[in-house]
Amino acid sequence: MKHFALIDINRIKGWFLRKRTERLIKRAKKLHELTGYKYMVVFAAGRLTVVSKRTIKEMIKRKVFSKGTTVQDIEKKAIYIT
Repeated sequence: MKHFALIDINRIKGWFLRKRTERLIKRAKKLHELTGYKYMVVFAAGRLTVVSKRTIKEMIKRKVFSKGTTVQDIEKKAIYIT
């Protein structure tokens, strides 16, 4: 019986992740249309977020990421890019 419960929990978690991803992609598209900046959906601090390329450049300058991290590295790992 526990086996079926685990399958259901994983399905529910997957459903929530998929819905959150879809919502963030819509937000990235809308922000791109409004501002013209390039936006990405990425995992940051353990969760999905929408971040502009300009903000990522500033974060790299402030050394938020480990040494040697570039914008291209983050773009490769992004889930969606406008």
